[in-house]
Amino acid sequence: MTPEVSDIVQIAIAAYEAGADGLTLINTMPALHVDIKGRNVSLRGGLSGPLLKPIALKAVKDCSEKVPIPIIGVGGIMDWEDCIAFFMAGAKAVQVGTATFVEPYAIPKIIEGLRNFIDENHYSIDEIIGTVHHR
Repeated sequence: MTPEVSDIVQIAIAAYEAGADGLTLINTMPALHVDIKGRNVSLRGGLSGPLLKPIALKAVKDCSEKVPIPIIGVGGIMDWEDCIAFFMAGAKAVQVGTATFVEPYAIPKIIEGLRNFIDENHYSIDEIIGTVHHR
């Protein structure tokens, strides 16, 4: 789902009530870059990557508190710490995109970091999902 709507939580609730089995939050945000020297637009399209993460985390947290279906967190996940943040916000899974363009081995490194975090803290993923709700 895109964060371009006025109330993403209401859209999530409507999707759930219509029978959705899960949600993917969020997509890129519309963006524009102006080249001041060339006096033109040098980028039209979507903003993605790390700048999107705070918006995506809020959408995941807000929606996961209101609908009982799994949410896949997307937007700005660059490392294992970002994955943990999405899990704590309520995501049941994550999608990694931009990080793989920056570092082709990002996903194995993320998996290793997640494993280490879980082992060192004696957690399971299920124990950390949604831990920031209502705090």
